[in-house]
Amino acid sequence: MSPPLGERVPADPADHAEDFAHRWRDKLEEYCAVRMEALGIPEDNIGEPNYEGDGRWRAFNPY
Repeated sequence: MSPPLGERVPADPADHAEDFAHRWRDKLEEYCAVRMEALGIPEDNIGEPNYEGDGRWRAFNPY
């Protein structure tokens, strides 16, 4: 049985989504890049620069 919302994950759905995106950003980055390649998107069109962070190109933006 899962614990009630608010104990291990935020009770607010938006906060939960943001928490999930930040905790899993590395795996989601990898998945998004691989999926875009599989769809035939050229490598130089995959992602966007992370202007708020280190400036590196990212296929997944947790924000």
